[in-house]
Amino acid sequence: MLENLLQKWASLAPRDRRMLVIAGAFLGVIIFWQLLLEPAWVGRQRLEKSLPKLRAEVAQMDSLAVEARELANAAEAPAESVAQVTTRLEQSLAGRGMDKEMAKVQAQGDIIEVRFRQAPFENWVFWLDGAVRETRTRIVDLSVTRESPGVFSGRIALEMARRGK
Repeated sequence: MLENLLQKWASLAPRDRRMLVIAGAFLGVIIFWQLLLEPAWVGRQRLEKSLPKLRAEVAQMDSLAVEARELANAAEAPAESVAQVTTRLEQSLAGRGMDKEMAKVQAQGDIIEVRFRQAPFENWVFWLDGAVRETRTRIVDLSVTRESPGVFSGRIALEMARRGK
C-alpha cells in the first residue's frame, strides 16, 4: 500500500506535489491549532475572568475560618451565669423601650422566662433576634397573643447554651 502511494506521488507533476504539500501543511496547522493551541487559549481567557472571583472567595473563606476559630475559642471560655444573662436581657429590653411593666424576666434553672404584656411587636421581634444571638440562648417555648394591631402579649422561654466539650 505504501509502495502504491509512493508510485502515485512520483507520477504527479511538480506543481501538483507542491499544491499537496501546501494543502497538507495548511491542514497540519489547522489541526495543531484546534487540538493544542485553541483549548489552552480559551482556558487561559476563562481563568483570567474567574480568577478575581476565586480570589475573593478564598479571602472570604479565610475570614470565615478566622471567625470560626474565634467562636471556638469563645465557646471554650467560661459560660455566663443565669443571673448575668438575665441582667443582660433586662438591659436589652430597656434599650428597646420595653420597661418592667411591659416585660418581666424570671430565671428557673437553665430556663429564662420572659413575659410580655401590651408590648409593641416590632420592638419585640428586633429584641428577640439580638437577644438570642448575643446571649447564645435558644428558644424552647413561645406563645403569643395579639392584643391589637402591632401589640401583643405573650411568653417566651429561653434555654441557656450548654458549653463544654
